[in-house]
Amino acid sequence: MIRGALSSLGEIIGAIAVVASLVALAFQMRQNTKAVYAQAARDAEAVWGTFYFEVGKDKELSLLTEKLLLSKSSDEFSKEEYARTIFLLRSIWSNLQSEHSLALDHSLRPEVWQRRVKWIRGLMQIPIVSEFVEHEISQQNVDPRLVEQIMAQGDRMQMGRLFDRN
Repeated sequence: MIRGALSSLGEIIGAIAVVASLVALAFQMRQNTKAVYAQAARDAEAVWGTFYFEVGKDKELSLLTEKLLLSKSSDEFSKEEYARTIFLLRSIWSNLQSEHSLALDHSLRPEVWQRRVKWIRGLMQIPIVSEFVEHEISQQNVDPRLVEQIMAQGDRMQMGRLFDRN
């Protein structure tokens, strides 16, 4: 009888331990998820921060970026400027696709990704950027899901206003 009672008590203690372990595991998973989101957001912003820093410290690239943001047509660019602009856009596009992959993987918070989509939609109002993106789409150099998100109607950031001195 004492053995039976001890056995039952052992089972109850074991069940409580299992439940406590599951609660602790759930808590750890939640903390890990928050850490993954935070790191992904930090990394995404750090990539763009580095990109902007590099553009800003190079006088020619800064002026080319200003010209790009204020341009109305690719005809405004010399052959060399156009080539440099395409490389600049390829860098932007690579960063965007990387963030898109993180968003699809649920490693990047939706609000961070939506801010980037709003930004690229604004950037696509610039003719040379729109031409570039259309080319990337026609060459199937992009995930169709990214294209759907970009091309969907939605908010756009105003581009070039900081440079518009008129």
